Amino acid sequence: MRTVTTRAGVYAVLTDSAAVVPPVPDGDSGGVRWLRAAVARFSNGDAHARRRALVLSELVDIDEKSLCDKAFAWTRRIVADAGPVLDVMTVIARRVPVGVLAEALGLPDVSADIAVVARAYHPHVEPGPAAEAALARLVEVCGGVADEHAAARIGLLIQACDATAGLVASALLSGSIADAEPPVRSTRRVVGGEIVALDLAAAKLTFGAGAKECPGRGHAVALVMGILAALRGFRVVPGEIGYEPSVNIRVPLSLPISRESSVGGLC
Repeated sequence: MRTVTTRAGVYAVLTDSAAVVPPVPDGDSGGVRWLRAAVARFSNGDAHARRRALVLSELVDIDEKSLCDKAFAWTRRIVADAGPVLDVMTVIARRVPVGVLAEALGLPDVSADIAVVARAYHPHVEPGPAAEAALARLVEVCGGVADEHAAARIGLLIQACDATAGLVASALLSGSIADAEPPVRSTRRVVGGEIVALDLAAAKLTFGAGAKECPGRGHAVALVMGILAALRGFRVVPGEIGYEPSVNIRVPLSLPISRESSVGGLC
């Protein structure tokens, strides 16, 4: 499989209307394989356009400043009850973005179930009973019907889980969101019948490009900015960092931070 690493090369493939994502097989209604086959991320053509429009319709009325403020408030409440050292991945990065976005969508805090399904979301992962059970609960919360509308909401929250958590970690490690490395390291496209790997990290295309560019870019940045503002006065504890065993996303297993002062600012 050929790998494209240059920014120009990756951008060219992402914006090529003839380049498509590798298809995923259909699955039983309501299962993880059904979710993959029903979301915009793994779709092409008219199905992708229709499903992306559903995602955009969910985001259009969500104010980014409000997301930032709520992420700040959620994070400040968490750190107020924490000890001198806390694992930002466990208690903040995977929880706050999903919880805040779920609330904005009129849903309860489903961050625990979203985290379970996110680990089985990609086609190379075999979904287990825990992921199937968590997805069934999510479908119920999203209206009780395994349709494209429910899939759009669940897929949106999954994106807010792993990718946003990775962006939080990268921003903390680099010192700013502007210097953060893309948490989604790679993606694939079928070009002329050949599967091509695209190195998003090397190309520094954090949110992709073209028809599949992240539809919630501004919302994700707002969530991360709120969290980072609430964590001013904290520093990453030095030490070796282990990462999730994923082929396409870079998310620390844990990232301890310690309190240096009580300084914090609003978005």
